[in-house]
Amino acid sequence: MARHTLFTRLWRKYVRALRRRPLRTKMLTSGTLMGVSDAMAQKISGTDSIKLWRTALMALYGLLWVGPTGHYWHEVCESFFSKRRDNATVIRKVAVEQLTYGPVQNVSMMIYLGLIIKGKAWNTVVSKIRADLLRVQVAAWKIWPLAALINHKFVPIQLRVLFMNLVALFWSSPLTLNH
Repeated sequence: MARHTLFTRLWRKYVRALRRRPLRTKMLTSGTLMGVSDAMAQKISGTDSIKLWRTALMALYGLLWVGPTGHYWHEVCESFFSKRRDNATVIRKVAVEQLTYGPVQNVSMMIYLGLIIKGKAWNTVVSKIRADLLRVQVAAWKIWPLAALINHKFVPIQLRVLFMNLVALFWSSPLTLNH
């Protein structure tokens, strides 16, 4: 019972923070979950100790890129589609997201991993993207369309970045492992 009460109080505080400062809350959420995702990826890879510098850089990526782009993407998407949730509109939202926002996020992640995390030269990063992007995007399309469909159909707009961050928790771990 005490756990339930604690969780309920924390959840209410989180929702209140989303109402008061939506962008900041989504940035902090994305940063935290990107850091957790990176730590998970490192543990899964069998590393003896977590490289905190790498986890901090991934958290920074979530804070400064994933959170803001997710926040504004959903605002623009809702504005463009007049906040409708009928099935045809949701399918159009998912299609637009998977053909624009999704690939942009994958390329940006690959650039960040290559340049910032791995310290590779720009030409090397571009070559890696050319070699791997199709494989990464096809893998993404096995997960993200369903997640986006659930998100756009059932999740309130203020919680959509959180929902996608939770899906990304498990998507980003393998992506960072394979890059």
